[in-house]
Amino acid sequence: MIGRIVIPISLCFVAVLAPTQAWADEQNSATGTVEQIAIPVKIEPGELRVYDVAVKMTGRMPGGDKQQPADFDATYAIQVQHQYGRREADGLLPLEISARKAEATVGGQKLTLLGASFPKLTLLLDKSHRIDSAFGLPDPRSGNQMLGLNYVNLIVLFFVPDGDQPHPVGDSSAGSGWASKVKMPGAKDKIDVVTNIVSTGQEKGVKTVRVHQVWGWYVQKMADGSPAYTRFTVDSTFELDTGKLLRSHAETLVYAKNPEVYTQEQQPYKVNTKIDISLVTGRADG
Repeated sequence: MIGRIVIPISLCFVAVLAPTQAWADEQNSATGTVEQIAIPVKIEPGELRVYDVAVKMTGRMPGGDKQQPADFDATYAIQVQHQYGRREADGLLPLEISARKAEATVGGQKLTLLGASFPKLTLLLDKSHRIDSAFGLPDPRSGNQMLGLNYVNLIVLFFVPDGDQPHPVGDSSAGSGWASKVKMPGAKDKIDVVTNIVSTGQEKGVKTVRVHQVWGWYVQKMADGSPAYTRFTVDSTFELDTGKLLRSHAETLVYAKNPEVYTQEQQPYKVNTKIDISLVTGRADG
């Protein structure tokens, strides 16, 4: 079953800043101007980042050996390591992803997952930090993939598509946000994603930016070759100056049949997956 169930300001300064910022806000409001920012990505050669990933899956899954679908409730605790290399002469940046530990709890029983469920992956990222190519992807027929936003696909949460370009902050009007197409490991076609910059702030003296994303439906195969239609929404917080992911919450929905054709009631199974990612450590090893 596990195989198939397969992230001190001085008072004087504040006194001066407050009316100045209020004046700027009034001017922006009067002119209709919306603040725009870019989220640059800065990665040091040899940089190591470690994240805790908590996964909660509930729903109805197909049973093994053509058995009837069955309800399930499972949680995963995974620690993922990102080890960056040096950008090559061709402009590609190597990124090795591996799991330091992985546990699952199903039906109250805690299990240590085998390394085959979380193999070491090597991605090559282009200058815009989009996936150019991937090596070491698990064979879908092995059944070692979680439905929803699985171990392999988590990488798409760590970068903001086209975030290096200026975009408006806090624009929640209908149709707001910018559209991108993103390549995901194991998916045949690029995936549509709409991104909004929600707000900026500070945490422990570090400038931060909150981002909301809605990803379109995409298709991946399960162990038996049948399709899994997935869609997810994400709320993330990044360091504004470096583009480093600090934390992320993703919620996914998986259907067995094309949701553009079949209603929810016509779906033989449905899986809800919630994924929380938090940075444990991020440093340059040289």
